Amino acid sequence: MEAPTPSVLARSVDGYLSAEAAAERFSGVVLIGQQGHVVFEAGYGYANQAAGVPNTPQTRFCIGSVTKPFTAAAILQLQERGKLRLSDPIAAYLPDCPPAWRTITIEQLLMHTAGLDDYFYLPAFDAIMGQAATPRGLMSLFRDRPLNSSPGERFAYSNSGYVLLGQIIEQVSGESYGQYLTSNILQPLGLGATTYGRGTLPADMATGYAVAW
Repeated sequence: MEAPTPSVLARSVDGYLSAEAAAERFSGVVLIGQQGHVVFEAGYGYANQAAGVPNTPQTRFCIGSVTKPFTAAAILQLQERGKLRLSDPIAAYLPDCPPAWRTITIEQLLMHTAGLDDYFYLPAFDAIMGQAATPRGLMSLFRDRPLNSSPGERFAYSNSGYVLLGQIIEQVSGESYGQYLTSNILQPLGLGATTYGRGTLPADMATGYAVAW
């Protein structure tokens, strides 16, 4: 079966997504590339419903946990540069580690096998969700809790581990997490629309919404 032509593909995708957006089942931006060329891009729904601002291909979104691959890339860069080793215990870079963390390695944080409680699911996080929180503030939610398993024993997705990796990046590089990503990953790759920070949001930033079931 032959692949559809770009124009047929664009019509098919636009028809489907327009119907989904009209039924309020989809809101966002879609880009399809073929052999290095953009064959379709369009926005659907609203970047800000209250203000009636539509999504466009220029709308920027908070990427949430897609930040984790950037964190992992930064750690691997630092290993390539001889600044750390994945086999190192995190206590070598986080001197105030509680005793339970002292055998955890950087690799185990990367692989979600450190055994840390995920702060996102702790009752204490509900009180600060949606507020500006520092890495140390987040660490305080789980640093004194017992491990769920021995380090390296089993996989359990962990936001907590990546907070610690961000702290290690700052400790090793001497830069803030945002500064390191900007100068070592975002700028070299030409990702000019990708930013990190807690300041004023860009005018083209979408407002986040949650679906009430």
